Amino acid sequence: MDLKKFLDYYHKNLAEETFFSTYKAKSLAALKSNLDYYATKSPQWRFFDFNPLVNFKMGENSRVSLNNLIPFNKKEKVATFVDDNFSPEYSTFTPQNNLNETLFFDRLNSIEYFYLLNNLSFETFYFFTFDSTETSILNFICQSKNFVSLKIGIIIPEGVKAKIKINYLNSQINSFTNISFDFFLKKNASLDLVNLNNQRINDIINSNYYFELEQNSELDAVNLIGTGITKRSFWECNLKGTRAKVNLKSLSEGQGTGKIYNYTVVNHQAAESESDQLHKAILLDQGSFDFYGNLEIGKKVKNALAKTVNRNLLLSKHAIIYTRPELKINHDEVKCSHGATIGKLDENALFYLMTRGISLEQAKTVLLTAFKNEILLKAVL
Repeated sequence: MDLKKFLDYYHKNLAEETFFSTYKAKSLAALKSNLDYYATKSPQWRFFDFNPLVNFKMGENSRVSLNNLIPFNKKEKVATFVDDNFSPEYSTFTPQNNLNETLFFDRLNSIEYFYLLNNLSFETFYFFTFDSTETSILNFICQSKNFVSLKIGIIIPEGVKAKIKINYLNSQINSFTNISFDFFLKKNASLDLVNLNNQRINDIINSNYYFELEQNSELDAVNLIGTGITKRSFWECNLKGTRAKVNLKSLSEGQGTGKIYNYTVVNHQAAESESDQLHKAILLDQGSFDFYGNLEIGKKVKNALAKTVNRNLLLSKHAIIYTRPELKINHDEVKCSHGATIGKLDENALFYLMTRGISLEQAKTVLLTAFKNEILLKAVL
């Protein structure tokens, strides 16, 4: 599928100018001006299949009850979004009205395709400031619509230690969720984030996460990605303040013919900034997984520490894994490393467990659990 045709398709069907017309117009201009980049220059588009997105049939579905779908506890801090709208009925706190437009207009110089596509298609823009240490839960649900496009802006104020859990829930047989988050961590702020990207096997999710970290701020994030028709997760972290830190972990599990795309970009823009990334994937059946991790150290960024590791288990001869960790280092006084592995379950370890009376299937389960727990045990807030 040609990228220009894809853009024309979504512009025709989704880009109705309901509000923020300037915002959408600038996004459309950025998309059109960078089509050559998406088609030829950007490595993250090399293996991306647009056909499931273009062939997805949008429309209304029968409304179903949410009572058994939403893990709602009135004692918890919860905000729930049903289709494109905030749902007060299933929420214990609400978005703010005083949107800081300047922060988000500054993001329009992005060349991230789906971030700009989200700007064209969103109908609702919600803004939060998290100023407590209590864990906050954000639920996103497709109920009566099978296409949902949302934009969420979040500020973590100076000195605040916030915790956020994001759930994608689905009541439809098939759905397409296109969602974009912008996070701004102020000085000395910290954020523990768990993202549960696990809808049904017939779902498509395009999710974009942008993080901007000021001095001494810290992000600890875990991204769990399940199987679907297409699951695309793009995380961009900009370490703009000295001693800003990012610790990013992810686990992707693919089966059937599902396609998973896990892309990360980490930009070190200030001295003594640190990043540590560990991304894992398990592939079964005819699934495919594409990892692209770009790590860049700026020209004036001294004493940065950065590490990116991608470890993958390929458990079917029909599954496919692409992995491309990249380093762009523009300063000599830094410590950086990257690596990637693709393999299968250790036969010696399987044999050892079986000599202790464990069956082959149980032994496989033990090794897979150990492989996953390095990520899963970090996903508890």
